[in-house]
Amino acid sequence: MKISNYELALFFKQLAMTYQASIGLDSGIAVICEELENKAFKEELLAIKAKISIDYSFYNALLESDYFDKYSCELIKIGENTGYLDIILASLSDYYFHLDKLQHRLKETLTYPLLLFAVMLMIMLLLILKILPIFKQVLNSLGTDISYSAYIIFNFTSLLVQYGLYIFLIILIILLAYWIYMAKKANENYFVYWFNHSIITKNLSKNYAISKYLSGMDLLLKSGFYDKISLLNLQELLNNPLIKVKAKQIANDSDDKNLAQAIMASDLLTKSYNKMLAIAFKTGRLAEMVHFISQEYDKNVDQAINRFINRIEPVLIIICVVIVTIILLAILMPLLSVMVSL
Repeated sequence: MKISNYELALFFKQLAMTYQASIGLDSGIAVICEELENKAFKEELLAIKAKISIDYSFYNALLESDYFDKYSCELIKIGENTGYLDIILASLSDYYFHLDKLQHRLKETLTYPLLLFAVMLMIMLLLILKILPIFKQVLNSLGTDISYSAYIIFNFTSLLVQYGLYIFLIILIILLAYWIYMAKKANENYFVYWFNHSIITKNLSKNYAISKYLSGMDLLLKSGFYDKISLLNLQELLNNPLIKVKAKQIANDSDDKNLAQAIMASDLLTKSYNKMLAIAFKTGRLAEMVHFISQEYDKNVDQAINRFINRIEPVLIIICVVIVTIILLAILMPLLSVMVSL
């Protein structure tokens, strides 16, 4: 099962508050369930509470649930083993709030251009399907006709009206078939595959994945305990196949190298960030530097989103203006010729 990052963030936030107030985990979960609206999640939490009540560790109870990823489970295990569970719960809450913010920014990035394109399409269809035929009738009543360019546009529109649905369905089926085939070949979700491989969003996807990965590593380093298994579980957070491979390489290399060297050897970060990591490791401030780089990549994601919106908006508007201008010229030219002849 899947719940939103926001719901996970709220759960860990509330549980951290109850735990810090010296309320047991099972009692804390019971308190949270009283106000929970998601019935499926509520039933799952009650099942976890029941397991804790019969001497399950919190880690084992979460591990048997489909609602929590391996990464959060491993951090809970670290918190239980080190006695810093309250800090881990609060950190997980911040982490999932952060992921929710990034996710919403990405949705806004992709939704806005689609809405703009839809509005642009509606305006053009209104001009072609409603306005152009009226002008054609007016010009015919004046003893003239629309220009050749307008005639082509009008006839093309008539064909689209008559056969457009079939043409659209054929193109849509071909595109969907190709999209589904490539996504299944890569064993990825269809939308995720497009986000990772599209020319428009490929770099954004890469920066987004690195930001998620570094945020997870930052949380691991703050806990003061990490190993190869916890580093491997960071892959659970990633959808980008390229960054996933690099994350696995870092985890495997951590057996023979220190973490800074493993990150540098993977080419995950730029050379300037690698140099900063090397210096931070030598001075014993690796966790602080990973946190700093994580924040920098967050800024990069925000900047990439803003650049995407700033580029796509004027491009769509220019396309709309050009098409509308062509249509209006095709309509107005014969009217001007009639006025000149009078």
